[in-house]
Parts: sequence; structure tokens; C-alpha cells
Amino acid sequence: MRDIAIVTDSTSDLPDEFIKANDIQIIPLQVNCSNKTYKDKIEITYEEIYANLDKEIPTTSLPFAQDIINVFESLKSNNIKNVVGLFLSSNLSGTYNLITQIAKDYLQYMNIKLIDTKTISMGIGHAVIQAANAVKLDKSFDEVVEIAVNTVKNTRTFFMLDTLTYLIKGGRIGKVGGVVGNILNIKPIIGVDEIDTGQYYTIKKVRGRNIALKTLNEIVQKLTDKKKECVVAIADAIAKDDRDKVYDMIKSDNNNIKDFIKTSVTPVIAVHTGPGLVGISVYCKEGLDDLRVY
Repeated sequence: MRDIAIVTDSTSDLPDEFIKANDIQIIPLQVNCSNKTYKDKIEITYEEIYANLDKEIPTTSLPFAQDIINVFESLKSNNIKNVVGLFLSSNLSGTYNLITQIAKDYLQYMNIKLIDTKTISMGIGHAVIQAANAVKLDKSFDEVVEIAVNTVKNTRTFFMLDTLTYLIKGGRIGKVGGVVGNILNIKPIIGVDEIDTGQYYTIKKVRGRNIALKTLNEIVQKLTDKKKECVVAIADAIAKDDRDKVYDMIKSDNNNIKDFIKTSVTPVIAVHTGPGLVGISVYCKEGLDDLRVY
């Protein structure tokens, strides 16, 4: 392990190969089913959740305190002196606050900077990737922190849902209330307010899934217009065909995107979105406009 460790939670939706290659420390949230509580992505998949949706809609909860302690104990035993942690919005989960409390017990052993990203999924993932790349380039602890914070500021995350049913049931509706998603085939395009509140809000309402997918592409084009070296991550929940459709649209309409990342959402996110989600996170070093004025 390097002298600077990167820690995040399981909702960052990072590809497994990246996690392994960069020794990213993952703290799993929990998926609560009637028969058992499962560690997110480790002990359950979103396919397993969706296969039983007609019988049960699970709930989710914070990481086990012991799982958090285990990560910090491992870093301590490996003599890691610097830790950068990036976690999902504190207005969507208490994960960041819980980890912050436990991390206090380790401040005597290592420098720890924990960041409330005010976002979720690859909105967190982009920052983890940029921080890990900075570690590889032997950047200092302060430089890695600065890069992580700036990446969060320069990332926009938004997604299309097939229905609002699961978001409402999970109590994560935020400023999305009032959107009628199940009537007249309305598909809401929802953003994460990473600039201010870290809550969900409605960007646009469109009718029909195909139009919603085209709208995702339009938002990417608007965000990245005249920008250079942007990275686009596309995630899905049982919607790989539609994910690939959006990928093809973005790629054919835009030549200034440096890289694409395809991934699937973690089971914890899948519980709250339901099947059919297609989500996008755009990172551009130059910065991006506020999606709330789209």
C-alpha cells in the first residue's frame, strides 16, 4: 500500500478492476431483507434484489461500525500516515457522519481528510479516480486532497428513472416531490445538487423512455460544449441496453470527451431507484455549469 490511502463507500459505483488495481478501501453500506442483512455489493447483487421485488422491497442502512473500524485498523497496521476519504452526500445518508465520528479515534496515528461529496455513484467515483491518479504521480497529501475536492466541484451527476415508486418509498425524494412519474408515462430526469444541498432535484420531465434517453445525451452535450478532456461515466440498473444506447449517442455527437466509464449501480442505490435507471456523471477539469439552470 502507498503512503496515501483512498477510502470511499460502496455507493461510489467504481469498477471492480479499478478498485483492485488502486487498492481503494471500500466501506460497504447494508441492504436489509426480511431474512438477513447483507453487505452492499459484497454479499448481494442488484440482480438478486430485483428478482424478488414482487415479494419484498428491501431497505438500506449505514455501514456496520465494525466494518469502518476494520478499515482504519488495517491502515494503521500497515503504517499508513495519510488518508483521504470520499463519501456519499450527508443529506442522502448518515454514512459520512458515522465515519467521521469513528475516524476521530485514529487522528493520533494518521492525517485524515474526509470529504462530504454531496453526491452519489460515479459523482463520488470520479473524485476517487482523480485522487488515486494523483497518488500514483506522488502528489503530496494536501495536493491529493485539493484534487479530490476540485473534482467533486467539477462533476455533475444526473439520472433517468423508470418510476419514482422506489425513491419515494426509501424517503429520498428531496426536492423531487410533485413530479408525477407514473402517470402519462412521464420519466423524470433527476439531478444531485452537489453545489449546495446534496439532495435530489428535478431537472426536467419528459414523456417516454426514448425521449428521456435522448435528453440525457442533450444534457451531456450542453455540459461539455467547448470543454476539453471531459470524462463521462454511465451507470445502469438492469438497463445495459439503454446504457449502451446513451453511450452511442454521446460518442457520436461529441469528440471532446477524453474517456468513458461504463458501470452498474450498487445494490444500495438499486433499492432506491428500482430497475431501469440510467445515470450519468460528467467530470471536466475546466469546471461545469450548474445543472439547476438547465
